[in-house]
Amino acid sequence: MQGIEWLFFDMGGTFVDESAAWEDRIRRTAAANDIPILVEGTPTYGTNDVMRKADRFKEEMQRAAAENLPEYPTALQKFGIRYKEPWNFEHERLYEGTEEVLQRLHERYRIGVIANQPENARERLEQFGVLKYFDHLTISGEIGYSKPSPTIFRETLRMTGAAVERCFMIGDKLTNDIVPAKKLGFHTVWVKQEYGGMQNITDDSMKPDFTVNSITDLPEIFLR
Repeated sequence: MQGIEWLFFDMGGTFVDESAAWEDRIRRTAAANDIPILVEGTPTYGTNDVMRKADRFKEEMQRAAAENLPEYPTALQKFGIRYKEPWNFEHERLYEGTEEVLQRLHERYRIGVIANQPENARERLEQFGVLKYFDHLTISGEIGYSKPSPTIFRETLRMTGAAVERCFMIGDKLTNDIVPAKKLGFHTVWVKQEYGGMQNITDDSMKPDFTVNSITDLPEIFLR
């Protein structure tokens, strides 16, 4: 794409498949708590049916996503649960075709990450075999700022020396990726996957330049 130099990616839900990790976290949350199950319109508590409780919890996460709210914390609050089950990174995988896409894009553009991730993000990208394709990483756990704060985007521009009008932000969440980046002048791509893909555009500030269903669709935008 003419005039574009940098492509910045979110991680989870964008090119890192978190679906199995979410299933694991939700199952453990359901197993550890009394989550009501609706039986003929009446909530039933204390059941040992973990799968049914997990499904009920997922319904609330999906509802929160559709309302552009943080999914897991909102569902926890809905059921009065205070303890957050830890995230199990061992269940994460790359979406199919991710490495090939990153390799092809890196041949033409500089590639970066802007992500709300802990400090082990670099190690995980190395384990996935894709760290070599990234010219820059801005990780919230390293710099102390997280999306949707504009500071994490401004710091990325400062550290890379990139001109914002020559940058794209590519992510799965309208609230965390598209809106704050767009306000600063980034071009944007919404990768409509997982819970982020359930969010809804409610005004012009949330409209991305492009919407795709997978990063495997990106070469059609950037390599034509």
